[in-house]
Amino acid sequence: MKDCPPDAIVRNEAGEVAINDTCIGCGNCAKNCPYNAIELKIKPAPKKGNLLSWLLFGHGDLGTREAAYNPDAIKKAVKCDLCIDRSGGPACVSACPTGAAFRISPEILLNQDDTAMM
Repeated sequence: MKDCPPDAIVRNEAGEVAINDTCIGCGNCAKNCPYNAIELKIKPAPKKGNLLSWLLFGHGDLGTREAAYNPDAIKKAVKCDLCIDRSGGPACVSACPTGAAFRISPEILLNQDDTAMM
């Protein structure tokens, strides 16, 4: 977080880390993240077109075409944001069929570890 030039990495009141839209794609966060949780991804171009452009050129929402590698493409830092805008919490927790994925605060986790050792 300290090595982010535009201060795009922020921590909210609950301690969760998020990346906002001011990211310039420098890659400092991806190199310095101790958990390897941050990656640089190419921001996809908006899809344009209709049936005619798809039929003639393969462009648009109806067709899929691999994007050619472009080393000059603009990259942005991305990481799991824990579904911050979702009212039911992270989708992975609610979709887990066995209940193995769940959220717990570090304080509760540390207290459980202490009691388990006794």
